[in-house]
Amino acid sequence: MKIKVILLFYTIFLTSLYANIGKVSFFVGDVSVSRDEHEIHVTQDMIIYPQDTITTIDNSKVQIIFRDNTVVTIGENSALSIIDYFYDKSRKKDSKINLSFFKGKFKVKTGAIANINEENFKVCTKSANIEIKGTQIIGNQDIIVSSKGVTSVSALEKTIILNANEFTRTSSIQLPTKAQETTPEILDLLKIDIDSNIDPIKEKIYKEKNFLLGR
Repeated sequence: MKIKVILLFYTIFLTSLYANIGKVSFFVGDVSVSRDEHEIHVTQDMIIYPQDTITTIDNSKVQIIFRDNTVVTIGENSALSIIDYFYDKSRKKDSKINLSFFKGKFKVKTGAIANINEENFKVCTKSANIEIKGTQIIGNQDIIVSSKGVTSVSALEKTIILNANEFTRTSSIQLPTKAQETTPEILDLLKIDIDSNIDPIKEKIYKEKNFLLGR
């Protein structure tokens, strides 16, 4: 009996570790994925797995749609490490996402996990930990903007609550600044132009595919 239990947990562990968690929906330029000590050049529709690290260089951008419809975009000279991800409609309490944007700028549009298990939706940069209670944030290593909804940003044991269209500046050596109204200059600094190239029909098709619905 004990052997069966051990095998069951081992199978669940492997399934979680190597599961198809999303796809590259759009990319521009040279984008690479580090996986199992191998460097792979990104291609259209490329499958993404837990513990992948996605990196861009000059004039390169990439967008990933995860199984729960979380959409992540990273700009040029940026990097994302997928620390952990699990989504299953039949095991909602176990659903989780943990993303580390340790270089450059990014945008996150939340999906089902943020709605069903908010406390398990975790995002961090080099200098801050972020809890998204709304639907969208944009940022880089120094600025976090809550585009929609409410976002909690913590750094150096201080937490700032951002309402929609507010931002804070973060640093590894200074406390985060108080919430301020987002300006056009801030938005321009964080702009990721790949959004303007997205075909809404194609994006809808991606979100309707079985792997994105968690079937």
